[in-house]
Amino acid sequence: MHGPMRLLYYVESLRIGGSIQTTVTVARQMKAAGHFVVFASEGGPLLSQLEKSGIPHIPVTTEVRHPSPGVMRKLMAAIRQYDITLLCPNGFDCTLDAIPAGLLTGRPVMPTYGGMFNLPYPHPYLPVVNVFSDELMVDLVERFGWKPEVFRHLIARIDQERFYPEVSGAALRADLGIAEGLEVLVMICRHDRLKAGGVMTLLDAAEAIHRGRPDARIVLLGDGDAHGEILARIEEIHTRTGSHFILAPGASQRTAEAFAMSDLVVATGARSALEAMAIGKVVLSVGPNGFCGVLSPETIEGFRRFNFDKGRLAGNPLAAREILVDCVLRLLSDDALRGELGRFSERYAREHLLIQTAGPAYEAMYREAMRRWPSGSFARLGLFGSWVGTFLRFLSYRLERRFGLTSAPPPEEVAPPPASLDPDWRLGIPLSTVPRQG
Repeated sequence: MHGPMRLLYYVESLRIGGSIQTTVTVARQMKAAGHFVVFASEGGPLLSQLEKSGIPHIPVTTEVRHPSPGVMRKLMAAIRQYDITLLCPNGFDCTLDAIPAGLLTGRPVMPTYGGMFNLPYPHPYLPVVNVFSDELMVDLVERFGWKPEVFRHLIARIDQERFYPEVSGAALRADLGIAEGLEVLVMICRHDRLKAGGVMTLLDAAEAIHRGRPDARIVLLGDGDAHGEILARIEEIHTRTGSHFILAPGASQRTAEAFAMSDLVVATGARSALEAMAIGKVVLSVGPNGFCGVLSPETIEGFRRFNFDKGRLAGNPLAAREILVDCVLRLLSDDALRGELGRFSERYAREHLLIQTAGPAYEAMYREAMRRWPSGSFARLGLFGSWVGTFLRFLSYRLERRFGLTSAPPPEEVAPPPASLDPDWRLGIPLSTVPRQG
C-alpha cells in the first residue's frame, strides 16, 4: 500500500471556522506532499485556499438532516469519478453520510472528531479515528464502549506558511486606524450562538480593562447570526465609557496579520489559540463560563487534554471576569513576562502544531485506516448495523426532544467532561505564571 493516496475530504461548508480551517489545512498539506486530493462541502470564503492549491471542490448541500441520501449519492459519485482510496469526513454528522458511501463503494472511511459537542447517543464504531481531545476519547470509551486502540491523537493542524513569528500586522493596524504604541487585544471567532458566550466574556471585562489601560484597543474579528447582538453590546459599553475602544469590523481572512499586531490574544476556541501560538503570542482562554487561564508551560497539558478550549470549564463567571481583568492588566504591564510566554508559544507550536512537520504522521495514519478497514462481508455488515443503530437512536432522540420526553441537552450544547477527566485543575488559577505587580 505505497505510492500516492487519493483522498476525499468532506466537511459541511467552507465558512470560516476552526474545524473547517483544520480540514482545509490538512487537505492542502496532503496535496503538497504529492497525494491526489478532492474536497466536498458547501461553498464559503475558504474556497480560495483550495483553489490556490489546485484542489477540486465538489459542492454539496449540507443544510439538511444527516444522514442525507443526497449527500451520500454525491460522495459515491465523487469516489467513483476520482477513484478515491480514502474518505475523510470531519465531525459526526459528516461521518454519518460518509459511512454508507464508503461501504457501498468499498472505500475506507477515517473521520476526525474535534470534541466540543455532547454525545447524546452512540456513534458507529470505526477501526481508526483521529481525535483532538482526550475528553472526547474518554467519553466514547466510557459511555459507548469504544476500544481505546482505535484512537489516534494528531493535533498538528497549523500552516506554518501562513502563521509564523515574522508575520507583520502593521498594514492591518493602519487599515483599522490603530495608532502605533497603542496596546491591542485580539479575539477572532465566529459570531454565532456557539461562540457568542466567549465574546461576551471578554466584553464583560472590557470596561474594567479600559479603566486600567485606557489606551488599549480590543479588536473582535468575526461575523455570524449573533453579530448584531455583539455590536449592540459594544455600543452600550462605548456609551457608558464615552470611548470607542472596541473595534468589530466583521469577518476577515487576515487572521495572521491580526494576531501579529496583538499584544495579547483572547481565544474562545482551539483554532485561534493555536494559530496565535504559532506566531509567538500570549494566549488567554475564555468561554461562556468565564476565564480559564493562560496557555503556559504549567497549563498547556491540561489545555491539550480538552482540545485547548476550556473557557466552558471555568467556575463562577463573575469571579472569572475579575481574574481575567487582573490577568490582562498584569500581562500588559510586564513586557518581560509577555516575551517569555510568547517564546513558549512559538516553541510549543514548532514542536507540536505545525502541519508541515506532521505530514508523514498523517500519511501513516491514513494508510493504517486503509489497512484496517473491514474486508470481509460479515465485518462490513457489522459496521452497517452499527450505522443503522446510530441512525435509529438519533431519530428516537430527535422525537424525544421534540415532544419533551428527555432532559438531555441538545448535542450542539457543550458537555461537562467525563468524570475520569477532572476539570478542577483550575487552569491558570492561581496565576503562577503571572505574578501580581507590586
